[in-house]
Amino acid sequence: MKYSKIIGLTIVASAALLTACTDDLANIFNNEHEIAFEVKTTSANDTRATDSIPEIEPVKLTADNGETYYLHTDITPMPESIQPADTSVAVTRGATADATSLHDGFGVTAYNTDGTTEGSSYFLNSSTSYTTVSTTDVYTPTGAGSGKYWPKGKLNFYAYYPYTSAVTGTDSEDTHGLSRSTDGKTIKYVVPSTPANQPDLMTAKLENQQYSSGDGRAALTFNHALCAISFKTGTDIAGGTINSITFNNVYTEGKYDISTDTWSDTSAGDVSVTCNVATTEGTANTSILTDNNTLMMIPHPDNFTAGEAASITINFTPSGSTARNLTYSLTGTKWEKGKHITYTITTDGLVWEYVLEATGGSTTYAGGSVSYSVKSYRYKRTNTSVKEAVAWQIDGYKADGASDFSSSAPSWLTVGSGQDSGTGKNDATAESKTVTVSAQTSTTSSASFTSVERGTSSDPYDLSTHDFNGNTTTRNTANCYVVNAPGWYKIPLVYGNGIKNGVNNTSAYNSSTSTFVDYKNNQIKNLTGPYIKYSGTPNSAVLLWQDAENLIQNLSYDNTDDGYLKFYISPSTIKEGNALIAVRDNSANNIIMWSWHIWVSAVDYEKTITVTANDGTTTYDFMPVNVGWCNLGNLTSYPARSTKVRLKQAVNNVTSILTISQNPYNYASTSGNCTSYQWGRKDPVPPMSGISNEGKPLYNSYFTHLDANPARQATIRNPHVYYYGSVGQNWIWSNTSFYDSWSVGQTYVSPGASSVKSTTNTIKSVYDPSPVGFKVPPTFAFSALSSSSNIGQSNSITHANNGRFVTGSWSRGAYFWTNNSKTEKIFIPSIGYHSYNNSSWVYGDDDTCSSPYCVNCVHRAACDATPNFSISINQIVITSSYATCWSFLLRPIAE
Repeated sequence: MKYSKIIGLTIVASAALLTACTDDLANIFNNEHEIAFEVKTTSANDTRATDSIPEIEPVKLTADNGETYYLHTDITPMPESIQPADTSVAVTRGATADATSLHDGFGVTAYNTDGTTEGSSYFLNSSTSYTTVSTTDVYTPTGAGSGKYWPKGKLNFYAYYPYTSAVTGTDSEDTHGLSRSTDGKTIKYVVPSTPANQPDLMTAKLENQQYSSGDGRAALTFNHALCAISFKTGTDIAGGTINSITFNNVYTEGKYDISTDTWSDTSAGDVSVTCNVATTEGTANTSILTDNNTLMMIPHPDNFTAGEAASITINFTPSGSTARNLTYSLTGTKWEKGKHITYTITTDGLVWEYVLEATGGSTTYAGGSVSYSVKSYRYKRTNTSVKEAVAWQIDGYKADGASDFSSSAPSWLTVGSGQDSGTGKNDATAESKTVTVSAQTSTTSSASFTSVERGTSSDPYDLSTHDFNGNTTTRNTANCYVVNAPGWYKIPLVYGNGIKNGVNNTSAYNSSTSTFVDYKNNQIKNLTGPYIKYSGTPNSAVLLWQDAENLIQNLSYDNTDDGYLKFYISPSTIKEGNALIAVRDNSANNIIMWSWHIWVSAVDYEKTITVTANDGTTTYDFMPVNVGWCNLGNLTSYPARSTKVRLKQAVNNVTSILTISQNPYNYASTSGNCTSYQWGRKDPVPPMSGISNEGKPLYNSYFTHLDANPARQATIRNPHVYYYGSVGQNWIWSNTSFYDSWSVGQTYVSPGASSVKSTTNTIKSVYDPSPVGFKVPPTFAFSALSSSSNIGQSNSITHANNGRFVTGSWSRGAYFWTNNSKTEKIFIPSIGYHSYNNSSWVYGDDDTCSSPYCVNCVHRAACDATPNFSISINQIVITSSYATCWSFLLRPIAE
């Protein structure tokens, strides 16, 4: 016999209960009135059948291939009616039924309650048969000893549906997984793996009943003992096949006590159901288990715990793809008897592609409005022209230094009403929103040094493994090191920029088109590595000059490891200044092998100033001061700050992160002096005074001038010599033509905007005189300080005609706007230059003399001229050509 199941329903069969007997009925004989049962369905208007339980929020399934799937859960009471048990009755599964549902019969046991007549069990596990009496179904016990009559005492009735003859512990369960106890009060259920065999187990009890009058019928009310589980497809289902559904670690067997309405002796296991149901894209409400679309499972009235590891695994094969497992953890959920749980599967990630694109914005240190844009929509994978808007909102903020996102914006960011969410647009266009950033507060650092010393004589502070603020880094070497505190220091004996981020920086000296030589004219790329010991034997140190008295003290050579130069800067004599130190070999002539510029400064040279070129897109991060700058003044800084903003779509939790930022701004005081450089040489020329045509006083100086143009290796051996050439020598400091001294692979550049701009992305060479992290700029970087697009040779622009010049700002130099919006400024000092013919200093802050700045290229194949950026009190000149033996100022850019 096949028993049908109820799809998500609760059964109640009701009739008027027998009333307790009165005293004058106590003498009724037990053979006068036959016991019968009456079962009726409840009215369709019974409100208990339509109780509404809200749908549980959908959860994202864990897919083994990372795609997006969702499971929606809907829980409703089972309608209080009976599913037909007779398979010959043509009633669709899940439809409301009437009393004919029990025509197959149910099992019932009766017990005496007063211990009279036939003992405690009046009859045991009797099946029933029905007959219709005046349109009412009446059930009477059947089988052996049928024809039971009301005794004069009271009876307890225990009934269950569907009927089984199997006995728990004696016979195996019937095909529906059911067996009864020997006392008829307990039903054991083992969940069958075939859904068609899973019954809708219902039970009824009626206690302390006694015949009073009438036809002797007792009214039974049946209730569900199991939980109904079904699956269907949602609108966003993809085409494919649902292959199987597996319940993992759920109750697979247990015993139900009819007298107490409770489950006990439950044990867990797996139940797997084969489905093979085809799904059609966009077609909802397809029952995944076809005819047998409801699973009757043992309840779990308390929440599943994590330790139980209960879950549901759905095996799904999308059309044209391979099968994948979708897993839903049941932890935190529960199955209650008499409830119908419907799981709806959607495959948004296969049918719909969700798009959430967010673009942030920035403002200056002065603050103001910042716009950000959001595109939020979804489109069908199979038809990309079908788009739908998806709502979104801000989901959190993560300001600088925060470890995680917060629901609150940082104090400097204001997000007004309606600016934190949107509806999305179905045409995939962006919504624009606006936030407000408050003005940044400035900090000012003066040219002063801490009295706390760094390093010791036995353990000097390594300048190649620390940044300006004293933070430890991997090794980075350079031709210029910056010191900002007293103490014992050391620098490794490495060729200039030969080590970067802890490894040999071969790109700085190894090129098929470049020749970078050591003091013996050996190509550095052919040496074992960038350490100077591979060219010869270091033996001693020498101080070649310094522009502040007693600045560098106790200079020595240290042969530890690969060799160092060690020196001391006293807290009593530290001041802003420059020095040139060198290492010598062990030859009789004590030949200089390499030299380094030590720049002592209290200005944080790493606080760059961003300048946007006149093309509106190219940007350069300039050092805030010239190399070697000693300004006797202050550096004012407006620090950068930013916050990440996380957005979230309302439908499926897709997120996107944008950044709202406030740009930094730094500027130094205008008074000062600095070193200068002959084009292509790695060593500085001592500073000018900055106030007249004279040099800054020098100490311990070997600095000199020479009318000659030797080979490059000679200039390495003599970093303290200013070679100025002569007219017969084309005013060049070397007897060799080369184009790429400061930039690897650089060629000479013919004047003109396009060729000059092409030198933007260059590789810093081993000869570049800039500190760690910086390099000599291309000409196009300086053209950024002019609104003119003409950066050809000898292009002169008067201050009045230069849109980037800050009107009226000349004071030993000029302020320039860093962008066309004219929101931030950069100061370019006019110090002057070293003359090409008499090696004298020429002060730049007057009506006739300009102040040229170095760039990374030469203008002609003969290498006798270099472009530059020049400013004077009257005009600005971009890419004019000067002889390479002239000495210009250096304002590097970040690498």
